[in-house]
This record gives sequence, structure tokens and C-alpha cells, in this order.
Amino acid sequence: MFGWLRAKCPLDTWEKAWTETRMLWLANTLGIERLTRAEVILPTPQFFPDPYQPNAEGARRLLDRLCGYMGVTDRKIEMEVRDDAQMPGAAGHYDISADGMIRVARSQLANPMSLVATLAHELSHDILLRNKHLTTETTDHEWITDLLPVFLGVGIFAANATVWEKNERSGRSYRWSVGRQGYLPSRMFGYAMALFVFMREEEMPAWKSYLRPDASTALSQGLRFLRQTEDTVCHPRTIRAANDKPTVDGIVRKLQAESPSARLAALWETGDNNLDGPFVASAVTELLSDTDPHVVGAAALQVVRLREQISAERAVPNLVRALSYSIVPTQVAAAQAIGALRPNPATVLDELRIGLQCDEAEVVAACAEAIACLGPAAQVATADLFAALKKSVILDCDAKTSRKVARSLLTVIPHPRWNLRKYLQGCDQESRRQIFAELHESQDSTPEK
Repeated sequence: MFGWLRAKCPLDTWEKAWTETRMLWLANTLGIERLTRAEVILPTPQFFPDPYQPNAEGARRLLDRLCGYMGVTDRKIEMEVRDDAQMPGAAGHYDISADGMIRVARSQLANPMSLVATLAHELSHDILLRNKHLTTETTDHEWITDLLPVFLGVGIFAANATVWEKNERSGRSYRWSVGRQGYLPSRMFGYAMALFVFMREEEMPAWKSYLRPDASTALSQGLRFLRQTEDTVCHPRTIRAANDKPTVDGIVRKLQAESPSARLAALWETGDNNLDGPFVASAVTELLSDTDPHVVGAAALQVVRLREQISAERAVPNLVRALSYSIVPTQVAAAQAIGALRPNPATVLDELRIGLQCDEAEVVAACAEAIACLGPAAQVATADLFAALKKSVILDCDAKTSRKVARSLLTVIPHPRWNLRKYLQGCDQESRRQIFAELHESQDSTPEK
């Protein structure tokens, strides 16, 4: 009866799992001592005693202090200020090809706290890229770069800079503007700081008062959740052993964990370590019926990898159900898994045809590719594919999606261009020409079987 008193995590399953696994990765990569011994840097004269001047020299002094706080002391980082026009849409830039040059937009000089956040982000690039801990090819490398200042005790500035406001007066005119900086939202910064405090086994920190309200709320809520449930892969009692090489038995136990975020993290770990075999395949298949759609989507991606070991009879009904979920990555993964398993077309075509009508281009493309995997047996979807091709070419001007739909048409019917008159009634001559050209280009670029 008192379930309503139970603490709740401020993040959804995916956000929680990502924040925890990446904090754990930072601990394993840089050493947990970097977190436990970090001094929390505050926007106070104690940490920034020099009077700030909004020029390159003032920015240089801030950078030098941050280098000391973040442990970049082995060399001097070069920095230059550039006009905003030379850095369109960017507050800062790290150039590893120029021996780690940091560039900042001139507009950043007007707000020293936002400038500190920008410099901390670019310094994080230096720590992670120059030391080859990751590369720019890592899908989430910018997000990890946002997270690293939290791990090193400089997270307050990053969290407070996620949304900025500017007020300008000129004579009788007044102008207010708002914008976003960085990649992680404030709630994820707040939860990451809760993990920071939890792993250091500290009480609610006094420095919470320096955080913007949304990040502060996420910190409080997250810390309460962690203390009440201990539901995290970043637990101080186990974090030093968390870098052990995973085993099949161990990963199966994790895949059966009570926490959805733990199951999701285990699925990522399964793929990262290329674990397979009948026990892994069975556990992954079970997760296709999970109550959390994020877990289902991650399980579907593993089905693609393990397709030779997966029973289509067990997996396909849950994959079909996942096509109707409201989370786009889960819908896309489900369609990809269906295509990989190549089941009886009669069991999946109705749902894949509905997917072709989706407003999300990624879902349309994934469903089209799944239909292509079914081959000529999927000819019943011809009209739906033509409708999707028409929309992607004429209305959306989406070349990537239209190319995938066109290739699907070329797979399921031998001469799709002969059917233009039948399926594209009501289209003007120019629209027909565009669709014909798309089919022609796709045919020319499709390798012969």
C-alpha cells in the first residue's frame, strides 16, 4: 500500500543504462580513483580567483586552471579565439590534427561560466582522443565527452550550460533569446552527479545548491533512488571488479536481472563482447517479450547478430508486436531482426506494410529492407512500397529512404517500372519522372545476384 513512497529514477531505462555504463567505462578506463579523489570545482572565487576579462587572455587563464583541475598537466594546451562565423553552430572545437588545439567562439567570452563548460568539454576531448581511449568513430563519443567533466568533478558547469538565456537592451528595444549547449540534457547530468556522489559514498552534497533547478532535482531524486534500491552497475562495493572479462554464465545471469536497465546494459555487453551460444541466444529471445520497450529493441539487435542461433518460431511473434511500439529505435531493430530471420511472409507482412505508412523515415526504410529480405513472396506489399516511394521522393525529398524502398521494389517484383501507371495514378508527369529515375538509379546500383 506504500508503493507510492518508492523512489523513482529520474531517467528512462535507456538513459539510465547509458549513463551508468559510461560512468563505469570511465572508471575502468581512467581509474576509479580519478572520481573518488576528485575535488568538486565550484563557480566561486576559491577556484577562480582571477578577475575575469572577456578576452583571449581571460579565457587562457580559465583554461590553465581547468587543466590543473582535470589533470591535463603533461603539456600546455594551445588555444585560440575565433569569430563565430568561422565556427558556425559550435561553441568550441578540439582539433587533434593540430596537436590538440582548442578553439572557442568569440561569443563565448561574454559568459565565463558557459566558457568554462565549453573549455571543459574540449579538454575532455583531449583526454579521451589524444590518449586513444576512444575515437571520433565511437557513436556516442560526444556524449561521453560531456559526461567526463562530471567524473572529474567539473560537472556543475556542464550541467548549468545545457540551456542558456540572453537578455539584450538597445535604446527602447529589448531582445531575449534562449539556446542549448552540449549534448546531454540536464536530467542526465543530474543523475550522473548522483552516481558520482553515490560511488564516493557521500551524503547529499552542499554544492547541489549551485546547480540549475532541473539538474538539482535529478541529483536529489537520483541519489534517493540509488540509496533506496541500489539498482546500478556503478555500486561502490562492486565497481572495482566490474572490468572482469564477462563469461557466458555471468552474462546470462545479467540478462535475467530484475532491473530493466541492468538487462539493457547486459544486452549491450553481450554485443560488445560478441558472446553467443545456445544459452545466450535463449536468454536474448526471452527478452523479446520484456515489458520494457528499450530492452526489447536491444534484444532485437542481438537477434540480428545471433540469427543463425535464434528460433524464428519463438522470436517472430514478439518482434511483430514490437513493430507497433512507439519508440523508433525499437521499431527499427524489430524490422531488422525480422529481415535477418526471414520468416514465413504470411506471419509478418501485414505489420511490415503498416510500418511503411509510418511518419518516421527510419521505420519506413527498415520495414522496406525487411520486406526485401522476403523476396518475391512479398509481392502483396507492392502497392504499399509504391506509396512509400512516392512519399519519400515527392513529399519528403528523402533520398536515403527512397533508395531503400526502391531497392525493395526491385527485389519483390521483377519489373517495377512497368507498374508505374497502375500504382501512381494521380501523380503528375514530373513526379512519375522522379520516381522512374529513382528506380533506374537503384537498379543500376544493385549488385547482380
